[in-house]
Amino acid sequence: MKHHVLDMTVAQLTGALAELHQPPFRARQVAKWVWQKHVTDFADMTNLSAGLRAELAEQLVILTARLAARSDASDGTIKLLLELADGECVECVAIPAGDRLTACVSCQVGCAVGCSFCATPLDGLKRNLTAGQIVEQVFWLQAAASRRVTNVVFMGMGEPLANYDATLAAVRAMIDPDRLGLSARHVTVS
Repeated sequence: MKHHVLDMTVAQLTGALAELHQPPFRARQVAKWVWQKHVTDFADMTNLSAGLRAELAEQLVILTARLAARSDASDGTIKLLLELADGECVECVAIPAGDRLTACVSCQVGCAVGCSFCATPLDGLKRNLTAGQIVEQVFWLQAAASRRVTNVVFMGMGEPLANYDATLAAVRAMIDPDRLGLSARHVTVS
């Protein structure tokens, strides 16, 4: 099974590359491509040898979901339906407002809470998302909007605190200066 890069800290990525007999600076190169340049295909990491890029593609994966549907509103809002590797689906939304682009992300497939104003719990809770699957939604939304996400709200499918560990790990990835580098003030867990 391939390791999901977006589930890893830079230190964990360094360890994974050490298993491939790569020096620590290679992990920093890969991390920069993924987290700062938002490159999601190892083939595009041009400062790595072709052999290493192929080896990384065999061992690691950056995006695990596929785009199942996209809906664009007249105000620039973009809603994506992402199909996860197990066939389950989650929604995420990009909301533009001037210079800001807010990503509304999901943290669970379904929901068990049952709020009266929300349709998400109608099918019940299927499962929690990993931190990488939460962060991956930001990558998909940035690509769809062709611009950098500046804010994140955990107001999509699921209850963030019912998936506490993954939510916390995702927030840490979002505010880590070596990863997404968002301001902590611009990430809201609702």
